[in-house]
Amino acid sequence: MILYDADGTCVASFFHTEPVNNSDESIMEFIGSNVDSQTSGMFHYFKVFSSNILSYVLLVLNYAPDSFTIGRLTVCQLRHLLESQEESITKSGFIRSLITGSLTASEQSRQIKS
Repeated sequence: MILYDADGTCVASFFHTEPVNNSDESIMEFIGSNVDSQTSGMFHYFKVFSSNILSYVLLVLNYAPDSFTIGRLTVCQLRHLLESQEESITKSGFIRSLITGSLTASEQSRQIKS
């Protein structure tokens, strides 16, 4: 699995090195598409939304017949984690995070819109 933020930056990977055929261009094309999931090459691509705003893109290696299901379950868990985190964020906590620079651009955008 590889997790990208809404800007197309890799934020987490379960690979020691990123796979060769996984390009930033394919991630950006998927982010710009109208689909929530697709299979391309060796990966299943999934969009992770929180409050109807794209937060992350998850790539799951297409290595087994149930890898698509694993990806869907992972997206569901990520969405629930994001929603529970949003509920606990206060205005003062947002300002503190903004001042310290601990929020990514996509997190700032998501919290400003909500």
